[in-house]
Amino acid sequence: MTNVAPLYTPANCRVAFQLNWSVTFFGHQELPPSEHWIGALKEGSEGDGIRILEYSAPHPKTIQFLVSTRPPTAPSDILRLLKGRLQFAIRDQQPSAFRRNYRIQSVGSANDDVVDRYLGGQLRRQGMADSNVQARLAQYQIMHNIDLSRVRYTAHGQFIYSLHLVLVHADRGSDDSRQALATTRAMILKAGAKHQLEIGRGSLLADHLHLSVGCPITLAPEDIVLVLMNNVAFAHGMIPWFDFGYYVGTFGPYDLGAIRNALQRRSASHRDKPGGEESDGGKMQGTGR
Repeated sequence: MTNVAPLYTPANCRVAFQLNWSVTFFGHQELPPSEHWIGALKEGSEGDGIRILEYSAPHPKTIQFLVSTRPPTAPSDILRLLKGRLQFAIRDQQPSAFRRNYRIQSVGSANDDVVDRYLGGQLRRQGMADSNVQARLAQYQIMHNIDLSRVRYTAHGQFIYSLHLVLVHADRGSDDSRQALATTRAMILKAGAKHQLEIGRGSLLADHLHLSVGCPITLAPEDIVLVLMNNVAFAHGMIPWFDFGYYVGTFGPYDLGAIRNALQRRSASHRDKPGGEESDGGKMQGTGR
């Protein structure tokens, strides 16, 4: 896009979302018991837009969290804010507690295999009455052989960052013409490449679309969706091609149930050890905001 004012902004878009993350930090030495810092960490993190749902210490020098966030928060923000809050909470006991390395991965209600099958079956489930339209739509689906569940690396850590996006045409309008489909598809791929997005699946339908996207750790979900929406609008002559709203959700190799169960088992195991501290990980509720 050239320097044109965007049609879609955080202020004018309605958003549905479920954004969850598994985060792991590593200490230089054994970390203080959670009773000394969890209350302050939860309160401070809520102010940053990060809600702690579960936590566990599978090793004396390792702490893991399951958190939920809102669309303006990038994974890199989660790492910086959560580690900073935790370091501040234990500063009296350990002024420099953490190593620079980390791991963060996106988590969803469904894992990546389920999401991939869901997006891959969208066209079949729509079942267009006109076989010619069905065949035309099939030509413009995006099916890239990209493993969005693979671990990627920064200078100091590992991450998996995958999003499922749903965009609906403005006023639920329908346009299954070759020109409209080709324009939308080409711009999604062009904008994705420019912003280092890996488009795994793209289910382009007459009145809406689904995308699975692997993303850079520094981009917030909100940034990614608005980039795609505004670029597609620009490609169609700067008209509101999509409704002023969207859905965005995280997914990854493991679903929320698997992550919760693993954290709760580790918390229980830790409590059973001599001197183990009580954790409230199993009592927390919520699957996102």
